[in-house]
Amino acid sequence: MSRFLETTHAFEKYQKTTSLFKKISKNQLKTSPKIIRFFFVQSFFQQKKREMTSSLLPFLSS
Repeated sequence: MSRFLETTHAFEKYQKTTSLFKKISKNQLKTSPKIIRFFFVQSFFQQKKREMTSSLLPFLSS
């Protein structure tokens, strides 16, 4: 699977499970600028990177 498709699937899953997106109606998402979607994608992957880094710290310090 291409990196773009992996990103898209991960973001769609994130949208379905995050309360912030549950509060926003579908119409609001359709009319919102695309930049907002990219902001959420960026913050999603930054969070995942932090989680992975923190889980690897015990292994890196030994």
